[in-house]
Amino acid sequence: MGNPSSRTALPSALLTLPLTAGFAAHLINQVHEKTQQCLKDPALLKRYDAAKQVVVPGAVEDVRKFAERDTALWKPLVQRLGIRND
Repeated sequence: MGNPSSRTALPSALLTLPLTAGFAAHLINQVHEKTQQCLKDPALLKRYDAAKQVVVPGAVEDVRKFAERDTALWKPLVQRLGIRND
């Protein structure tokens, strides 16, 4: 929905379901497949569009890479401020 090029470009964001390390790969893939199905729902896409958000499909590996880049970006600030995430 919507045309992302017609909007002001903002940094990417990611909505994920965090899982513990070592979570079974076949279950991760099942959750991902179901999530991708949900993200095709016209009513959900309409709500994202109303919030000026664009849904972009991706693979499980894309999520991992995004999380690694985002962590690397924010880690120095989080450490400098002494923020804990226990």
